[in-house]
Amino acid sequence: MRIGNNFFLNKSTTKATICIIRDPRQVILSLKNYYDHKNINSSFDYMKNNHMLDIGPKKNGKREIFTHAPLPNWNDYYLSWKMYEKQFPILFIKYEKLFEFNTFKTILNFLYENLKNEDFMFDKNKAKVIFDRSSFLNLKKLEIKNGFDEKVTKNSFFKEGKINSWKNILTKEEINMIEETFKNAMKEFNYI
Repeated sequence: MRIGNNFFLNKSTTKATICIIRDPRQVILSLKNYYDHKNINSSFDYMKNNHMLDIGPKKNGKREIFTHAPLPNWNDYYLSWKMYEKQFPILFIKYEKLFEFNTFKTILNFLYENLKNEDFMFDKNKAKVIFDRSSFLNLKKLEIKNGFDEKVTKNSFFKEGKINSWKNILTKEEINMIEETFKNAMKEFNYI
């Protein structure tokens, strides 16, 4: 991954990485909500192209931009991380598995193993509290109560957090379009 002439990640700056992959059939629904797209085709066009993401805090409702970051298309996002596998350890996690406590344990064990921090001890009780506090339902409640800075439209950032709702929303043609475009990575993660 590069920003200008500089590599964003390398062995000297990165000990390990956790990369979250989400089913693109579900991602398209999130994009539609997040950007308030009028239809699935608009979201699909966004999803299959590369973009630059404005980064900076909001002040008085406006984003104060201090940099731009690359936001690759769904397939290139995965490939941009995969190319680093020989440089440092990468744990690829399916978004759909984040709702399971065992996945959280896998993440903590990966961090412990790769960061070699003697102060890092797995405590099941503390881990359960952290897992519960970061649940989708709790994050949604916090957004309602406090707002959420990453929101770009009036729509909720934490809308549903559902898995596989695309099965009841997308048409057969839309599903085929997504699966054909992102076929290789989807097969690798057993989405198809």
